[in-house]
Amino acid sequence: MSNLEIITESRFTTVFIIKMLYAFMCGAHLDSIINEIRELEKPSKNYKRMKPATKFIKQPLEGLWHKHYEQVGLKSMAMNIKQQMGLNNKQQKIFNNTFFKEFCDIFNNSEIPQDKRIEALGYLCSGKQYIDRINDGKLTGEWIIYHHCNGKNYYLNVGNHSDGDDALAQEIREIALFEFPFFKGSLPIFD
Repeated sequence: MSNLEIITESRFTTVFIIKMLYAFMCGAHLDSIINEIRELEKPSKNYKRMKPATKFIKQPLEGLWHKHYEQVGLKSMAMNIKQQMGLNNKQQKIFNNTFFKEFCDIFNNSEIPQDKRIEALGYLCSGKQYIDRINDGKLTGEWIIYHHCNGKNYYLNVGNHSDGDDALAQEIREIALFEFPFFKGSLPIFD
C-alpha cells in the first residue's frame, strides 16, 4: 500500500492517479501533491506554506474544492513573485510604499558597495517576495481537486489553471460516479 493510499484511505479516482502521474511527467514533484493531501487530511496548526483550500463557486466545478500544490521551477516562482507584488488595490498601496522605501534605502546608501547594493536589490525584488509569500501562507500553484462528502475528502483530479474548468469537470464526470456512486445528486456536477 502506498503513502497516498494510507493517507487517503484510497479515496481517489483513477483520473486523479492518471493526472497525478501526468503532472509528474511534466515536472511536478509527487511529494508536493502528497504533502498537500496529507495537510488536508490531518491539518498541522503550524503549516501555512500554500494558500488555504478554496471551494469552487461557479459551474461546472461548483461545490468541489481545490487546494494548490507547489510547482517547482522558475515559472511558478515568477508567478508567485508577480502575485506578491501585484495584490489588490489597498494592499498594493501598502506594498508599493514599503517596497519603494526599502528599494530607495538600499539604492541610495553609498556606504554599501555597488555590487552589494545590486545583490540586495535583486534579493528584495525576487527572493524576499517569494519568502514573504510562503510566510504569509499564500503560495499558489496547480490544483488538487476534491469533493468533501460525508466528512471525508475524495480526490478527483489534478489540474492546471490553463486546463479549463469544462475539461476538468468532464474528466471528473466520466469516472467519479462510477467509482463513487454515492456522489449522485450531492452536487450539480454529479446530477
